[in-house]
Amino acid sequence: MGINVQRHRARRSIATMLALATTLALAVVITTDTADATGVAHGAVVKGVPRTNTPEFLDDEVRGHVQIGNRIIVGGGYTQVRDDTFGVVNQPYLASYDIATGRLDMAFRPELNGPVYSLADSGDGTVIAVGAFGTVDGLNRKRVVKLNVADGSVVTAFKANATAVVNDVAIAGNRVYIGGGFKKVNNIDRLHLAAVDLATGNVATNFDFPLTEPTGYWVDEDAGIRAGAVRALDVTPDGETLLVVHNSAKVGGLPRQGVALIDIDGSPSVLPWRTNHFDYDCQPWFDTFLRPLMRDGQFSPDGSYFVVGSSIGNFAPGCDVAVRFPTAGGNGVTATWVSRLFDTPEAIAITDKAIYIGGHMRWLQKPGTVWTAWTNGNTDTQPANTYVRQQIGALNPPTGTALGWDPGASGFRGVLALEVGEAGLLVGSDGAVMG
Repeated sequence: MGINVQRHRARRSIATMLALATTLALAVVITTDTADATGVAHGAVVKGVPRTNTPEFLDDEVRGHVQIGNRIIVGGGYTQVRDDTFGVVNQPYLASYDIATGRLDMAFRPELNGPVYSLADSGDGTVIAVGAFGTVDGLNRKRVVKLNVADGSVVTAFKANATAVVNDVAIAGNRVYIGGGFKKVNNIDRLHLAAVDLATGNVATNFDFPLTEPTGYWVDEDAGIRAGAVRALDVTPDGETLLVVHNSAKVGGLPRQGVALIDIDGSPSVLPWRTNHFDYDCQPWFDTFLRPLMRDGQFSPDGSYFVVGSSIGNFAPGCDVAVRFPTAGGNGVTATWVSRLFDTPEAIAITDKAIYIGGHMRWLQKPGTVWTAWTNGNTDTQPANTYVRQQIGALNPPTGTALGWDPGASGFRGVLALEVGEAGLLVGSDGAVMG
């Protein structure tokens, strides 16, 4: 099914790392193109075997993580963490562990009252966390907070309170870009998208592109979905273009169904780039959300293309698919390829050799196939000419078809977070088994 509205309880979550190339050792030399760990060029598909010394995150899902130096910081809806040294530790929503030992960082103990959905490295020993929380260490920090990596303390000089859920965060230069279901930031009107100062959290006065005409009215706070909301953000390696993956028809008053690119180099403006790929109804029976429900998106390491994932039943070319687009272009940009996923994608991470996809899907296209080879409609039977890929898989960047990489994962919604770090691929889910 394209959307999962059920909930299940008492689950363990995974926040693990898949090692590079053909070894579980992490002493691998690679290069990075950006300061926030996106756009890393690995040079090889990561080995599909997870590290065994990472902590377990208990009773709910992992939604986001980031590597900063020798630390992996993990956010989500969980309330407890278990590692081999300390046993079960009460540490809701945000925790840190050492990349080499897997040991929980007992100095990093921020107290949040709600889930964390995404994280970004500020580049100065601090991290930005966003989500559905309202307080941190008893301080008023609504859905956005800046923390010191060393001890988890709040950076009090930074304050950017949002009125509703923040789903994603990206940093470029001296600005923090946030997207979600909010209507105001620091009591200033900013409908679903805003830029704030990296040092203070003050709202940028020249960045105001409201997302209007929401294309659905289904609300699921646990999944970070609200009518018209931004689901994902990313920035090109040169820091000049912001990708906005969203569920509205217009951005800044301009038609930009599902995807928009914003020039953030100098005076910000919505770029002419536009596609009509998601400008149609998917399933007539799902009358509360007909248009494709946009889930995630990321630029390639060189910024020349990006891939977005969307859902609402197996209804291609816009639903339950991954779609590659060129970054260059104006009105009427068409997809480079469409990849059938046959179920809900939740997370995307891109290196030079692979496009990693996580979610609730079970099958991916075999090489040599195209998306038109299958009819639309949900199915419980494996379609012909597909590979089994349980909740995680990898696509060939030139073609969008499956690579021979199959770690497999368990879970209900499945793999919810993917992040390329210097040492490998960070994978977060609501399940208990990986690889």
